[in-house]
Amino acid sequence: MQLPPGELWGLRRMADDNGISKMPAVDQRPPIKGPIAAHLGTDQAPWDEVARFKALLVETLQDQSTAMLLDPHYAIPRAFDILSPAKGLIVTLEDSLFSETPGGRLSSEIDHWSVEKIKRMGADAVKVLAWYRPDADAGVNRAQQDY
Repeated sequence: MQLPPGELWGLRRMADDNGISKMPAVDQRPPIKGPIAAHLGTDQAPWDEVARFKALLVETLQDQSTAMLLDPHYAIPRAFDILSPAKGLIVTLEDSLFSETPGGRLSSEIDHWSVEKIKRMGADAVKVLAWYRPDADAGVNRAQQDY
């Protein structure tokens, strides 16, 4: 398989000298927002607290990582400037909110966000989570495959 030079460069940038990738997923949203809200005794975690925590994760984990997976809501605005340019950058496309239907779960991208925007910001890769279950409704699975 022959990769275009830009794709090969991005893959190399996201791995160590042995070709092993070590990437913390700092794109998590509900699993981070929930504990912060519970700790503060609030219904919702304040944006600044979530973003501050994500910046702390980037700052703490990047030395042991080859790349970082960031989200555009919290991590990019607060941690983009502290991410080492020597590290690979992966940015998530999917929204953490999804639709539950009787036939199964439907993924969607973040409003006003796209692969093109992610690549324009200099990311090496785009991460997308498409919920897929073989036992889901055929229409849901088709929609997920299209997604």
